[in-house]
Amino acid sequence: MEKDKVDFYNIPIVDYLLSIGEPLESVGHNYYQHKHHDSLKINQRKNYFVWNSRSSEKNSRGGVVQYMQIMHNLSLQETLSKLSEDLDGKVLPAIPKKSYPKKFNYKVKEAIVPIETQRYLVAKRKIPNKIVRLFFFL
Repeated sequence: MEKDKVDFYNIPIVDYLLSIGEPLESVGHNYYQHKHHDSLKINQRKNYFVWNSRSSEKNSRGGVVQYMQIMHNLSLQETLSKLSEDLDGKVLPAIPKKSYPKKFNYKVKEAIVPIETQRYLVAKRKIPNKIVRLFFFL
């Protein structure tokens, strides 16, 4: 893989770490943790890790790049070189993008202002009828 074509910050974290032999164990749907560091948690769906016991340190959360820097004590250049070497010729699954419907259909019928509510607001609360109708029919 060429260095300019790899998006190092969006490499699927769990797939990559398992491919290089990191000791990870599944602890639930989309969640992993390091076998030797139980406070290091990985959310596969968000492609993100957090090392809770080292939260005050730099790179204690993030993606693959930050993981390699804190876990293996590598500089940014060393990390990018290692990632480039490790990914040379390998194809990891892409991170699925969130998709939303282009048009939103709200399938609930709007309720007409109940006459009791209108009476209460006008008679008891002394709100002018014009204002009550204005806000209910916006």
